[in-house]
Amino acid sequence: MAIDNVIPELSLEQSNTLEELRRRERELADFIENASVGLHWVGPDGTILWANQAELDLLGHTREEYIGHHIAEFHADGDVISDILCRLTNKETLHNYEARLRCKDGSVRHVLINSNVMWEGDKFIHTRCFTRDITGRKEAEERLARSEERLALAQAAGNIGTFDWDIRTDAVVWTEELESLFGLPPGGFGGTFQNWRERVHPEDLTTCEATIREAIQGKASDWQAEYRMYRADIGEMRWVNAKSRIFYDHTGAPLRMIGINIDVTDHKRAEQILRKQQEDYQTILDSVPAMIWYKDKENRHLRCNRRAAEFIGLSVGEVEGTSAWDLFQHEDAERFYAEDMEVINSGRPKVGLIELLKTPSGDHRWHQTDKIPYFDQNRNIAGVVIVSSDITRQKLSQSRLATQYSITMILAEAATVEEATPNLIQAICESLGWDLGELWRVCPDEESLRCSGGWHSPSVAEDVYADMCNSHALLRGVGLPGRVWSCGESVWISDVTKDENFPRAKVASRGGLRSAFAFPIRAGQEMAGVMEFFSREVRERQAEVIEMISTLGSQIGQFIERKDAEEALRESEESYRTLAQTASDAIITIDEASTIMFANPAVEKVFGYPAHELKGQQITLLMPDYLRRLH
Repeated sequence: MAIDNVIPELSLEQSNTLEELRRRERELADFIENASVGLHWVGPDGTILWANQAELDLLGHTREEYIGHHIAEFHADGDVISDILCRLTNKETLHNYEARLRCKDGSVRHVLINSNVMWEGDKFIHTRCFTRDITGRKEAEERLARSEERLALAQAAGNIGTFDWDIRTDAVVWTEELESLFGLPPGGFGGTFQNWRERVHPEDLTTCEATIREAIQGKASDWQAEYRMYRADIGEMRWVNAKSRIFYDHTGAPLRMIGINIDVTDHKRAEQILRKQQEDYQTILDSVPAMIWYKDKENRHLRCNRRAAEFIGLSVGEVEGTSAWDLFQHEDAERFYAEDMEVINSGRPKVGLIELLKTPSGDHRWHQTDKIPYFDQNRNIAGVVIVSSDITRQKLSQSRLATQYSITMILAEAATVEEATPNLIQAICESLGWDLGELWRVCPDEESLRCSGGWHSPSVAEDVYADMCNSHALLRGVGLPGRVWSCGESVWISDVTKDENFPRAKVASRGGLRSAFAFPIRAGQEMAGVMEFFSREVRERQAEVIEMISTLGSQIGQFIERKDAEEALRESEESYRTLAQTASDAIITIDEASTIMFANPAVEKVFGYPAHELKGQQITLLMPDYLRRLH
């Protein structure tokens, strides 16, 4: 019914108001019908009552094909639309509810649904549903996820031999680089897990498979192993380092393993001796916590882990934005930069670098370092990743074995303590990188210590060495050797020039000597002496060095005890020989078989036989007949 029929006469003002209402009504209808967001109404039974053009365009249907049909016909997931209708019937309002709609052409669109119900009292009239297409966003998210996976691998691997194993289907994809690494032509890999098994050395296969199972069963995110394989083209055995990442679905079921293989044969060969010596002291280096650094092409630290920050005494935030020159000594920083730029410019990783790094406190730590290029999203090299593991304990263990061997040979070949001393000290100094060493022997008669010998590197002047060794005797508790003699334990001084109980401080300062340590030499329960060592660098106490030296001290002490005993025996035998040779009485020694072993010159006067003729004869030769029969 028209408004004009109800109110025959309207004032001009009322007529204008009515016209304005009609205009706005047309604008609202146009806005709803032509909005860019899909809109539709659904009745309480699920039938579509109305839809705007954007809704129809989204799905590709005409009004006749869409309106009047049940909404479930257009949903790809039946349980989803059932849940939506149930929630709306229960008077819920849906916000950004994700669903998938099936289009007329068979494609599926991802949408966000915002909806509630128009109620008249308790009567469900129809829904008010807004449908927003997010298919582009979902596809972009999937592409981004795949890109991030490959980017992460590129950063870790430097694009060296990658693989992708679909655990569900057992399909394995190898890149041409990986096929080449195994000596296969492009496309020569069979494409299954079994084909990979056939390439692995039989002695390593069981371990590799076991660790893969353990990683997957334990829901680990990474798997790593080293194994041997034979190249298909030339039959040569090569070492491979495998690193990978494992992906799981929302239920925890394994989906894929994506990773890289690196040929580490040259590295393995170069460190074969070191690895053999480390077998009893360590697990593989990858199980050791490591420092991790990310640097850009300008040598700026972009980020690091906590272990790296703690190594240089800063927080993670304080490291970001710094360069190697801000954190390390200039000489080390120059070397780091040269190595980093070689990796960035060549695109090839540098692995197995053995480096002696100095901490801000002056401590020296051995590290094994790998440097790998990482790439930006455009596959351009963006910088370098550094992974550095502390191998100080392993290095010192190796050094200890070598030093023990050297000392054993020195002690075996030396006739006296004096002969062995300079060689012993040189072996220890060169093993630890120290510059001067001395042996202080205990003089029981004087209740003091005196230097009995030593060794020094070319960096120490001869006059400094002479003054350090030729000082006066040290009493118990005086100086570094006296302190060790007094307490019976190793003593470490970071800077002897600042130590109040070091009488030779001026000499040490003149020679540029700074750090020192000394340890006791024990002969049985007694202290036979003290070994003392000096470095031209300020070094903080190293527990590993003290532990190593303690073992050497016991070995050297046993040698000194043995040589002292031999000297005492020699002197005793010499005294006995002098006494026997000058005695006026006949002196004869025999063994358990009554054979004469020794006879002094007086025997000839008593028995008439020269001493040299009696040696080896039976003692009965000198007995009267009646005694000989009794004997």
